[in-house]
Amino acid sequence: MKITSIRTLAKALALILVLGSVAIPITASSAVAWPGEQSVVTFDNTATFFSDSSGLDFADGKLYVCDNKKGAVWVLDAAEDGSLTMSSLTSDSPKYILYKDGYGDPDAEGIAVDGEGYVYIAAERDNSVGRSRNTILKADLNTDETDIPAVQEWDIGSTLPVVDPNRGIESIEFVPFGELEGKLYDTKKCAALRASDYPDAVAGGVFFVGLEQNGHVYAYILYPDGSFTQIADIDTGMGKVMSLAYDDADHILWAKADDTCLNTSVTLVFNGTREPGRILVDPPSELDAESNYEGFAIASADYAVNGKKPVYFLCDGLSSGALLIGSLDCPTTLPVIRNNVFIDVPEGTWYTEAALWCSAHGYITGTGENTFSPKAPLTRAMFVQILARTAVGDRLKEYKYNGKFSDVSSGAWYAKAVQWAVEDNVTGGTSETTFSPNSPVTREQLSTFFFAYAKSKGYDVSASADLGKYTDAKQISGWAANAVRWAVAEGLISGTSDTALSPKTNATRAQAAVILKNFIEIYAAKQK
Repeated sequence: MKITSIRTLAKALALILVLGSVAIPITASSAVAWPGEQSVVTFDNTATFFSDSSGLDFADGKLYVCDNKKGAVWVLDAAEDGSLTMSSLTSDSPKYILYKDGYGDPDAEGIAVDGEGYVYIAAERDNSVGRSRNTILKADLNTDETDIPAVQEWDIGSTLPVVDPNRGIESIEFVPFGELEGKLYDTKKCAALRASDYPDAVAGGVFFVGLEQNGHVYAYILYPDGSFTQIADIDTGMGKVMSLAYDDADHILWAKADDTCLNTSVTLVFNGTREPGRILVDPPSELDAESNYEGFAIASADYAVNGKKPVYFLCDGLSSGALLIGSLDCPTTLPVIRNNVFIDVPEGTWYTEAALWCSAHGYITGTGENTFSPKAPLTRAMFVQILARTAVGDRLKEYKYNGKFSDVSSGAWYAKAVQWAVEDNVTGGTSETTFSPNSPVTREQLSTFFFAYAKSKGYDVSASADLGKYTDAKQISGWAANAVRWAVAEGLISGTSDTALSPKTNATRAQAAVILKNFIEIYAAKQK
């Protein structure tokens, strides 16, 4: 029997054992191939870390590594070319995280970093006594001291199932509210998450932890006084979770298993319902699936080269060769995660995949609790909001509308997006004093919006198609001609028939979703 056949059989048996009777129908045959290069390279050819390497996190240009014996943490600096060097913070020695009282040996299984640079450790037990102690520890590494007592700790064990001391929380990840607002289902409120419900949340976001015992991911709001609220319990279907990593470029939470599940992962896309979209993903083919890779981290999109960004795998039990570097496609090439959110987006239409993709990524939200309104006209207000979400994401809240247009009030849901569009020269008003937010966007106007946005990003907009086969090409407005020729050349739009472009026809939300997906996945991806 070929080695690949043996591994396939082993994987099927492993998944049957761990998935058993779980409700989510994830099987070995449903896994998709790793969406990136299949090769991996070794970082630490000589002994660099301790032999119980367990957790990874990438934040603000740094890779954080933790060891689970004595709460040891290393920090590495990432260069633009993806190379790693030991940070001056831990060049002489790792930092050792202690419990808040300054005692104990936290079993540091997972590590996360918030927006202010504080480190959070997921510790499943106190190794000095060998007892279960499922605790999140917050520490400040910016000190000359080697032993660092936690500045706060949260003992979350009471909200978890009773677990063996070596099968507790294995991973932790921090995600800011801006990524989860309206997407993560809050079981305490029985509704999609609202940041305003948790004004005192530590770091302004949610902390996810993965449990080895059952493969669940739990979401917590942490408070400064050491109290906390569990707001979600998500079954990944893998039977165990050993590492978590949030990809903020593609808005996906990765939950990864270890060698007992042959290092498969489940990707979670939050969609405002109790059931996130899920896809089971194989590891890179060159990663030894039978080795115990407990740590996983994803670099930010800023580190992408030729459409690939670095990812990191950390193997427990090795004194050298523990840290491997691979890659992920940027943006992701994972198939669309079917979430059945929209009752008016049937399977198999020309816009189904794009509508669900745009929704899963937070670019185009629904018009109601379970409606997308694909055939509804696209308005100018809708479209500047879509482009603004795409361009600046959560930073949109930092924009302040200056009141330039008489028909845009400062409290309008699209006011900040209008301000962004004007400041970035994506569009102006329909006159000096009006924006016409409720006016429909025609197909030629849609092209000019994307054309202007591409130019504002410094992208190559030199492509130009011959529109001679379209009998209505002469209907294209002079000011839109270059944009339409560019959009057709780049495959962003196509004719409404073999001989018609319909430039004056009002664009629909479905058309906007298709063009946006093409713009990001095809056109923008090759600009890097």
